[in-house]
Amino acid sequence: MKNKEIFKVGDTVYHWQYGKGEVVNIYKNNNYPVRVHFDGVKDSFTKDGRRLVDLLPTISFTPYDLVNGGFSQERPLPDIEVDTLVYVRCMGGDWRMRYFSHFGEGGKMYCFDWQQKSTETRYESCWEEWSLTNPLEEK
Repeated sequence: MKNKEIFKVGDTVYHWQYGKGEVVNIYKNNNYPVRVHFDGVKDSFTKDGRRLVDLLPTISFTPYDLVNGGFSQERPLPDIEVDTLVYVRCMGGDWRMRYFSHFGEGGKMYCFDWQQKSTETRYESCWEEWSLTNPLEEK
């Protein structure tokens, strides 16, 4: 899943001052498009998580732990069971169904080849673009 935007509606995020929150809206054509609701506080941020344009990003996918490096804007990978049906995009642009094996470096998804499951094969291929839902269905 290539992430063109860092944050998406429904994401759980953390702010050093407000604590845990949820992204409730991403506005188009807005300097502060990312709207987050924290416990009792609502605030807006830039696409990269800045509260003010000239400051550092302050919303994170991980709780703040400044001693142990607890700030991350890398989207956490979903917890997927082996043999779960997923959709992967081929270089030619078409989507195919495969069964999930594991995640590799950089969030690349590994799936079993030829639409086989783990009990049928040990061959796997790596995919950079993937989806857990059918990308061809209209939303």
